[in-house]
Amino acid sequence: MTSRCNETGALLADQRDRLNFYHQDQTWIDARMNALDAYHALTSYNPAPLRLSFWLRDAIGRIFGLEPITGFKGAGSFAEGKPGDKIDFFEVLYASKDELAVTSRDKHLIVVVSICLDAPVGDLRRLSLVTSVKTHNLLGRAYMLPVGPAHGIIVRKMLGHISNKKFGGSNHDTASDYSKDSS
Repeated sequence: MTSRCNETGALLADQRDRLNFYHQDQTWIDARMNALDAYHALTSYNPAPLRLSFWLRDAIGRIFGLEPITGFKGAGSFAEGKPGDKIDFFEVLYASKDELAVTSRDKHLIVVVSICLDAPVGDLRRLSLVTSVKTHNLLGRAYMLPVGPAHGIIVRKMLGHISNKKFGGSNHDTASDYSKDSS
């Protein structure tokens, strides 16, 4: 069974061949969860290294005039998940029971994160998380140098956390992971 994100085409920051960063990962979750539940379960995992990375990003970003993002606020950070709503530092692009796409944009880059849920198989369903980034300038590309490699590690930990709630152990697969620098 292929990922719903692959079948329908997850929302991306740009055409796939024009992205500066792309990462897709997946895990199995409780079939009763919807896309918004999955987002909140994923972002409730806030270990010290992740909080430190958000703090560093904001401290360094201040020098360059970037808006602080402060990190994930946890469940209840927005009510309905309609397009235009804010969820943590993201804006909702698209939301349904089985899909959630959020974005963060500035003059340096565009980030789009898509969560796609497959149809349930028994008491499980597959969650695919796709992150895409399109940079606009040198600062955006420089920002992605440390973020790109760290992103996959962080996402795998978050997926392991949400998967651990169901299985008592890690049960996720990396579908693909690449980064490229397009000038």
